[in-house]
Amino acid sequence: MACNARVKSKLTSLGSDPFRLAWRAKFILVTVLTMFAVLIFFPAQGGLIVLLAVLASFTFKLLQLILNLYPSVINRIIRKIWRLVIGIRQFYKVSEEVEFFHAMTIVIVLISFIFFLITKDLSGYAFFNSAIVILLSSAAFFDVISRISWLTKKAWAKVIGKAAIAGLGAALIFVASAAAKQHIGDLTHADPKYFPEFSGLLTSIYTPLLFGIALTAISLLWASIELLGVVVILSFIVMPLSMLMEHLFSKEYANRFFSRLKAGKKSALNSVDSSPEWTWVIYVMRPIAAIIAIYVIASSFGSSISYFSKGIAYSEKKVLVMMHFRKNTDCTNMSEKALIADLKENEVSEALIGKSDIIFSVKKCITNAN
Repeated sequence: MACNARVKSKLTSLGSDPFRLAWRAKFILVTVLTMFAVLIFFPAQGGLIVLLAVLASFTFKLLQLILNLYPSVINRIIRKIWRLVIGIRQFYKVSEEVEFFHAMTIVIVLISFIFFLITKDLSGYAFFNSAIVILLSSAAFFDVISRISWLTKKAWAKVIGKAAIAGLGAALIFVASAAAKQHIGDLTHADPKYFPEFSGLLTSIYTPLLFGIALTAISLLWASIELLGVVVILSFIVMPLSMLMEHLFSKEYANRFFSRLKAGKKSALNSVDSSPEWTWVIYVMRPIAAIIAIYVIASSFGSSISYFSKGIAYSEKKVLVMMHFRKNTDCTNMSEKALIADLKENEVSEALIGKSDIIFSVKKCITNAN
C-alpha cells in the first residue's frame, strides 16, 4: 500500500508538469534509439559506449548533487568561520581592568621619560621600574585569569576537552607520585613503600606545584608565540590591508571593518570605545606583560625556596618522623632514644635528630630474641 501510494504520488507529481514529462519522455526515447543505433553500427564498441554512457549519467547525477548541496555547505562553512572569529574575539577581548592597568603603565613610562629628560637624574629609575613591573603584572594577572577561565569552560564543554583536562590531571598526579617516591628514597635511603602516608602527603603537595609549573610553562610559550604572531600580523597583514582598504574605499570603511571584527555588529552599551591605535598597542603589550609577570613570579618563587630551603627541608623531615617513626624499644644495638621505622624482615630506618638536621640511615635490628 505504501509503495503504491509513493508510485501514485510520483506519477501525480510528474503529471502535474506536462512539459517536464514530455521532456523526459523525449530524452528517454532519443537515448534508447541512440543505443540501438550504436549497437547496430558499432557492435564491437557497444560495451564501451554503454559503460561511458553509464559513467556520464553517474557524473551528471553527482554534479546535480553537488549543485544542490553547494548553498547549504557554503553557508555552514561561513557560519563555522564566523563562529571561529567570534571565539577568537572573545578569547582576546580586552577587559576594563586590563585596559586600565596598561593605560597606567604607559602614563608611568611617559612620566619617567619626562622626569629623566628634565632632571638628568637616574636615582628614580628603580622606583619607576618597580611601578611599571607592578602595573604590567597586575594587567597580566587579570588578563591571564580571565582567558584561562574562558578557555577552560569552552574546553570542558566538549568531550575531547574533558578527556584532555582529565588526562592532564592524571598525568600530573602520576608524575607527582613518582617524584614524591623518588624524594623519599633519596631522603631515607629506604624503599618509599614503607612510608605510604608521607608519600601521599608529598603527592598532594607536588600535584598543584606541578600544575602551576605546567601552566606557567604553557603561558610563557603561548605569550612568546602570541607576541611574535601579533607583530607579524600587525606588520604584514593588518597594516597593508588597512592601507589597501583605505585606498580602495575610505578610512571610515576600514575603521568600521576592523571594529566589526573586534567587537561585532553591536558593542556593549556601557563600554568605552578605544581608538584603533590604542587597541593595537594593548595587543602588543599583553604578551609582554605576561612574560614579565611570569619572570617576576618565577624568580620570586625561586628566591623564596632558596632562602627557606633549610627550614623547609628540616620541617619536611620532622613531619616524616612524626608520621612513621617511633621510639626504639626492640633493637638492642641502638640507643633507646633513637627513632626507628620498621622495614623488611629485621631492617629498620633510623632517624638521628640534631639541632638543625635529621639524618636517616638503614640498619639491622638486633633483638634479645636474636
